[in-house]
Amino acid sequence: MDGIDDSRSSENALRWAAGEAASHGTTLTIVRVVAPALDIWPLWTPPAAVSDWRQNMGARTIKSCDHLAEPQPDVGVHRAVVLDQPAR
Repeated sequence: MDGIDDSRSSENALRWAAGEAASHGTTLTIVRVVAPALDIWPLWTPPAAVSDWRQNMGARTIKSCDHLAEPQPDVGVHRAVVLDQPAR
């Protein structure tokens, strides 16, 4: 499992994780956590459009990293977007 963001170190970690998954004959799970933009969201439920936008933003980030796992074509890749605080 590898958590990603938009940083260079995250890209390097994903490349490494893909190589590790290949060497162990297992799948790789790429996770993008998208945090709420406002601290009041635990007290107020945002409209569905905001949640959809956050989900789509996370999915775009994961999609943009797909090429980093390509050097390991035998590795199955699972993708997950989690709507929560990254530190949890």
